[in-house]
Amino acid sequence: MPTILTLDLGNTSLKGVLWEGAEVIGTFRWIHSSGDPSLGKVPRGKGLPCRPDAISRVLGVASRGLPREHGIPGLQAGEWVGADLRPPLAVDYCNPEEMGWDRRVAALALSHEEKEGGLILDAGTCLTLTHVDPRGTCRGFGIAPGLAALAGSFPAFAPDLDRDFAELPRKFPSAMRSTRQNLEAGIWAAFLGAAEKLLAFGRGRLAEMGIPPGILRVTGSDGSLLVEALGEGLLDQLLVHRGLLLLAGEGS
Repeated sequence: MPTILTLDLGNTSLKGVLWEGAEVIGTFRWIHSSGDPSLGKVPRGKGLPCRPDAISRVLGVASRGLPREHGIPGLQAGEWVGADLRPPLAVDYCNPEEMGWDRRVAALALSHEEKEGGLILDAGTCLTLTHVDPRGTCRGFGIAPGLAALAGSFPAFAPDLDRDFAELPRKFPSAMRSTRQNLEAGIWAAFLGAAEKLLAFGRGRLAEMGIPPGILRVTGSDGSLLVEALGEGLLDQLLVHRGLLLLAGEGS
């Protein structure tokens, strides 16, 4: 059976899933620097979990403004959303081209799996809320800084509060006896608060339009933190990747 590689190139990481049919046979996530001019290139010392020539097809989606290339030696260039593949969804924007391809690909997967549509809360570099309705219309309900973006904002705007957050806050700190602990509390409050407010806002707007919000799927590198903290939502880290398979006619 052919082996297919799906790639999700974000602002700070490259995520890949290897498939044989509908079965996942391998995954990887490589971190890169958003300030690196070779954004998207394979990190030094990293390699694929299988030989590049064993992969029959490469399908990729890149975040806005990033080059549609993976930089993995020996691997075919692949087919990229926006150039070779386009999701067949209507986008309720004045300019539909403004909505990120990754949001549309995730919405495609959700609309295929949930006939009533639903909400997608993506907790990556940015925190985004997207909705797809039963007719396949995609709507955006907010873009906010993600957890890492919040933690990394201090050097530019408050240098005296710059701290090395090698470990990002995953909850409110148990003690509040240092500047760092106060920063961790503020970062976590901003992250969780943004998620809660975006959900309330999105659901409110949908109610005004008479559209049921549907199921909530949560994805992104920090998605598991939100599912636990919010007490709702289904964690789904492969949503974009299943959308890529569907878009290329490889899904079921």
